[in-house]
Amino acid sequence: MEHFFSLISTILTLVIIIFLGFLARRTSLFNQSEIEVINKLIIYLALPFFVFDLILKTQIPKGLSKIPLVALSTIFLSLFIAFLLSQTFRLKGKIKGSFLLVCSMGNTGYMGYPIALKILGKSNFIRAMFYDIFGSALFFFTFGIYLAETYGEAGGKESRLKEILTFPPLLGLILGFIFRGVTLPPFLLKAIETIGKAAIPLLMISVGASLEFFGFSSFGGLIVLATLVKLFLTPFLAYIAGRLFLLNPLSLKACLLQASMPSGLLTLALGIKYKLQNELIATTIFTTTLLSLISIPLIQYIFSLYL
Repeated sequence: MEHFFSLISTILTLVIIIFLGFLARRTSLFNQSEIEVINKLIIYLALPFFVFDLILKTQIPKGLSKIPLVALSTIFLSLFIAFLLSQTFRLKGKIKGSFLLVCSMGNTGYMGYPIALKILGKSNFIRAMFYDIFGSALFFFTFGIYLAETYGEAGGKESRLKEILTFPPLLGLILGFIFRGVTLPPFLLKAIETIGKAAIPLLMISVGASLEFFGFSSFGGLIVLATLVKLFLTPFLAYIAGRLFLLNPLSLKACLLQASMPSGLLTLALGIKYKLQNELIATTIFTTTLLSLISIPLIQYIFSLYL
């Protein structure tokens, strides 16, 4: 029970930071172009340095190779269930593509990193990072783009392999492993650590500033359906996959936590680029993000009884 209340306290802290970002956007402290600058700072500077610093200083546990398998299994199972639902309700074109994306893609980076760092601690955070980079990000740059191209409009030819290999957090991960045996100057390590520390608060502010709520009335039923799949069914699938792949309790906890994240912000980026149904995407992101502040502690508490 003490762990549960600690989790609630952590979530509430993050809620405050998200709300500040949301408030800043609504009061025009940030405009859209400034939010894009913040996101670029996160992706191209703060997050790669954060990952690099973490890999340098963290003892790498065994069995991490199973985490991407659990992540991809969970994502594709969620996608398959979303596809069956889309067939049942006869969804077509842009609406179908948008529904599939918000059901399958989670916010395992922008929101998952800060929450995982607080709940798992720095020594075990790498497990959540493997879920994101080799699960969510890999899915996004391959099948996510494929879905957007299939159900949306042409957005330009993508070099998906190039996108994956030049993904800045992945580069930070690779360089971190390369330099693990190298003694770097203390002033350089301090500079890397300082830049990396900016990643988490910037991530949470970005989540709040990026939230959009266009209206629940147009796609209320689909949003409820997507919310049930993303926030409740997906964690259950992650738990089953983790058991099947014989994950240890810490890795299973990390996978369960990442699978509990709301619909990913990057789905809206795909929606904009490929002209999908962005009202459905944006409202689902908003709804699942708000409700995840309740569902994440609840899911963690329920499954903690079985871990």
